[in-house]
Amino acid sequence: IKLVVTDDIGKYCKENQIDDREINFRAAIYDFSKYNRDFDLIVLFPIDVKSNDIQHEVNHLTFAIFRDVSMPISEDSEEAFCYLSEHLYKKITNLIVIQKSKMKLEE
Repeated sequence: IKLVVTDDIGKYCKENQIDDREINFRAAIYDFSKYNRDFDLIVLFPIDVKSNDIQHEVNHLTFAIFRDVSMPISEDSEEAFCYLSEHLYKKITNLIVIQKSKMKLEE
């Protein structure tokens, strides 16, 4: 999984040869498992992403991870889903804070 926080998603996609025709510029997750890349999923967030957009993409990411490990979504896996999505949300929000700090230092 590759997490990217950028101030320009469109520019990032062009520089990395990612088809940006279907991009939601609020946030996005893409499956690259069929391409020869060093990651299977990429999650893109603009630097000014809203918390509800982070949570939305975290849900997609959690579903993708469950599919990848063949974990069915059910009442039995509900707690695992919640813990994983909480963990991903914390990691992503921390990454965004770090990236914002770096960008401010570069100004």
